[in-house]
Amino acid sequence: CRLTTQLGEEVSVSLRGGLAYHLFLSHCWALGGTQDQMRVIKMRLTEMLPDLHIFLDVDDLASGRGVEYVDVSQCIVVCVAEQYFSSVNCMRELLRAVCMQKRILTLVESEQTHGALRSDALLQLLHQAESCYSRWGLDAEVIGWQLRPQLPTAAELHRLLTDEQWTIEWSRLLPYQDVTLRLLIERSGLAASVSA
Repeated sequence: CRLTTQLGEEVSVSLRGGLAYHLFLSHCWALGGTQDQMRVIKMRLTEMLPDLHIFLDVDDLASGRGVEYVDVSQCIVVCVAEQYFSSVNCMRELLRAVCMQKRILTLVESEQTHGALRSDALLQLLHQAESCYSRWGLDAEVIGWQLRPQLPTAAELHRLLTDEQWTIEWSRLLPYQDVTLRLLIERSGLAASVSA
């Protein structure tokens, strides 16, 4: 279905100057199911809004580690899963988005069998990731970006990723996906007050 405004007009989106993507889908490759769900999200969103430009690594990563695409994306969608926080590339993307002050939406799994995380477990994973920054070389890399004087802390990342205003639950059930996708578009700032 295409998105329309409350008045029934089809929603269209445009990119701000210097940006290449409306959304950047940040997820962990180690999770085959997550990668499949990101493909579904990209496909369904572009069906709803054909003008939407979405970065998905398996489609759009031409070179580099992906972090350079964060810079040219308007909004970052972080698919929260346990393996995300043990991936240096995922954490690099998240830290870059925070340092660049990008809008970050958190997509959380609704089903325990697919890796849903409680808030306390998420904080613990962020602390574990923080303890790996030096080994991964992320501490020097992030400071080298010269975007802020120190790295974002685990507590700061936790607040960002659990802020109810920016957190959206993902469901594998088709009718609920429509709600999720509409919320992604609304909360990303791409379109306001849309109805599917």
